[in-house]
Amino acid sequence: GFSSQALPKARRYAADQRLNWANRQDMASIELNRQEFLHNADERNARLLNLITMQEAYNRYAARNGFSAEQKEFGWKKVRSITYSQLAETFINSGNLNAARKLVRQAAENYGPMYLRFTRDAVPQIYDEDVEFTIGKAHQIRDGKDVALIANGDTVRLAVEAAKALADKGISARVLDMHTIKPLDTELVLKAAKETGAIVTTEEANVLGGLGAAVAEYLSENYPVPVVRHGVNDEFGRSGKAPLVLDAYGVNADGIVAKVKQALAMKK
Repeated sequence: GFSSQALPKARRYAADQRLNWANRQDMASIELNRQEFLHNADERNARLLNLITMQEAYNRYAARNGFSAEQKEFGWKKVRSITYSQLAETFINSGNLNAARKLVRQAAENYGPMYLRFTRDAVPQIYDEDVEFTIGKAHQIRDGKDVALIANGDTVRLAVEAAKALADKGISARVLDMHTIKPLDTELVLKAAKETGAIVTTEEANVLGGLGAAVAEYLSENYPVPVVRHGVNDEFGRSGKAPLVLDAYGVNADGIVAKVKQALAMKK
């Protein structure tokens, strides 16, 4: 027989099993009803259902990502990077007010799920209000012939700073604001690879599965050139004031310049 301690455990186990069975029955019923609705609904109703499903499941934004998070945020939140290839939606990462404002309006007018990622802190303005932006089309800020710096989010301003520092060293660096990671502007990426022969990507996040990965994957199959990724090298995040944490990981203009030297040394 059961002991005085074993009996309550057995009862709890039996109750849990009945609850799990009931949950499975509920889920099966929900799925059956869904399938029946889709079968009987006309094309317009089915489209409406899919739209509602996508809007509820995928339309989202992130306003406290990367090192721009406040000091109280835990470190793992600072460096997490959603793998772009796992998203079934457009992935936008803009770190400038004027660009973000126009891209958000376009996102609201487009059909389908979107993921929008923004910096939270105030950053220097790079663009005038009359500059136009298009989802999926990168914006070239600066021309150059020796190397191309491809950035997004808050690292765009860092790439501009690095390009100015490189110019003082006699290195001509092109700067691209790749505000949309998915779909990637492969046309400008390919053009930059052919005309400069070396690419450095920079992002305020883990280098795994982000902007650098997207650029490297595309060029490896279409026009192989040196691609050096700049960002956080898959390390656990730290907490602190954003500028200090950025410097701790080398996510700054000096870090980009160092990566450029590495990329230029790899050019044939």
